[in-house]
Amino acid sequence: MSMFMKLSTGSTVFSFATSAAVLFPIVASQDAVSQSTLVNEQDAPEDSIVTAISMYLEVILSFVGIAVVLGLNKYHYRHGRGSNAKLRKVTTKVVADVTEAKLKKGLPQPKSREVPQRLLEAAQDTSERKRSSDSLQAATKKDDAAEAVSILETMEAKSGAPFSDYSCVITCCARTGDAQAAEKWLRRALEIGHPPTHISFNAVVNALAKVDIWQALRVTDDMRAAGLEFDTITYNTIIGAWARNGDAVNSQLWMKMMLTAGVKASVVSFGSVMRACAAAGQIQNLDDWLEKSKVLGIELNLICYSSVINALAKRDNMEGAVQWLSRMLASGLQPDITCFTGVLDVYLTRGELQAATKIVELMRSVSVEPDSGIFSSVVAAAVNCGDRHMAQKWADECYDAPRRRLTRAAEMSLISIRLRVPNFKKSRKELAEAQEARGVSTAAPISKVQAPARNSTIGDPEELANARKSVVGQKFIGTIKEFVSGKFGYIVCDETHVLFHRDVYMSSSDNPEQLAKGQKVSFTLRVDAKVGLPRAADVEVYRLNT
Repeated sequence: MSMFMKLSTGSTVFSFATSAAVLFPIVASQDAVSQSTLVNEQDAPEDSIVTAISMYLEVILSFVGIAVVLGLNKYHYRHGRGSNAKLRKVTTKVVADVTEAKLKKGLPQPKSREVPQRLLEAAQDTSERKRSSDSLQAATKKDDAAEAVSILETMEAKSGAPFSDYSCVITCCARTGDAQAAEKWLRRALEIGHPPTHISFNAVVNALAKVDIWQALRVTDDMRAAGLEFDTITYNTIIGAWARNGDAVNSQLWMKMMLTAGVKASVVSFGSVMRACAAAGQIQNLDDWLEKSKVLGIELNLICYSSVINALAKRDNMEGAVQWLSRMLASGLQPDITCFTGVLDVYLTRGELQAATKIVELMRSVSVEPDSGIFSSVVAAAVNCGDRHMAQKWADECYDAPRRRLTRAAEMSLISIRLRVPNFKKSRKELAEAQEARGVSTAAPISKVQAPARNSTIGDPEELANARKSVVGQKFIGTIKEFVSGKFGYIVCDETHVLFHRDVYMSSSDNPEQLAKGQKVSFTLRVDAKVGLPRAADVEVYRLNT
């Protein structure tokens, strides 16, 4: 025990001595360096060489001494049982003395930590801007335009904001109907020097077009002056605005400008211009645009047909409305109840109950069941026409239909002519018996029926995998469901949906012509190697003559 204490004490003393011996040469060497810089050019070259060699030797010995001290410190820390604390205390004091001596002699000190501090401040600023951007995007998702504007103003006052944040505020203001604020922030972003984009301009044009078409046209002029050509969304917005104003002339003019400029029209484009023609009673132009859509391979959807049918019905052109209703059914589209309400309302208003009954029968023939509103409208119209038998008949049919009930007004109309109001609190068993007695199937769908092929599946996993491999590289025909210009979209195809149970993904590079929504296309089926999902390649317009 005593032997160990002596060894520890001796080592400690040696460490103290070594520390002093090492640290004082450092000061001396630094003095030598400072003195050597004062040697004038007239000194002998031999003396300069000797002085330099001695200086470098002292520096080398100093580093060796430091290594020895560190080694002894480590040894004492493991075996000295507390003596290392004294060593650290003495070493710290010696280092402090050396630092003070350097300050007094005016020797160069280590550089201050200004650069790391600047980096820290920059990192903090970046982190703060990131939090502000996240808060702004959260506010725009909630359509809180006031909060988003407040955050953006705060960011501007501090260190500015990226254009993505301006774009979020512009889109949010436009979406919430504040067209003036959207235009204000668009111009603010351009003044700062942010590059113009189609997304920001189109958002402002769309918001202004709902208020005043001429203000929207003013912004389109600024859009073109900024070097941006109109895209599909720009044209669709203006065409739709003219159609809402009932101006078929300007609506068709912008549609022709769109096609002349080579911009790809979409189903939205044709839906708007055809609605304008139907509302204006321009039947020949309406037929011409229908043929044009077929030539371009644009498949009209239910919205297009419904808008045309309802517009014709409002003009009291029932012959044309029924004709377009037949065209819609012949196209293979599965209609919904909105496709029939316009024609049905006109017939009921006229008091043509037999014609209205035929429309309801047509609805049921394509698996579309009347809702409570239609039942109530037919009952009320029958009461107004004094047809007690038809009023009671339709009231009972409403009672037999699942989840249907007459409105209070329809019930009061039955009571006014002393007809029986059905009891809608029947049990399910009584309801099923009543439906069976009247020949109404309980399994009949309430709305539309999906295509059986699209819902078909292959049960065996191995068979499904082989079927998927066999179709890769083959050509298919589908319709563009959605497409965001410059980004991505999806193609609806019943054949591929049977195998993959999803629509086919299409990137912007896969759609070089930037074909828009509603376009009928042909494509080569690929499978994404990373996720194993269907992907379209070689997308092009599908034409009947090819």
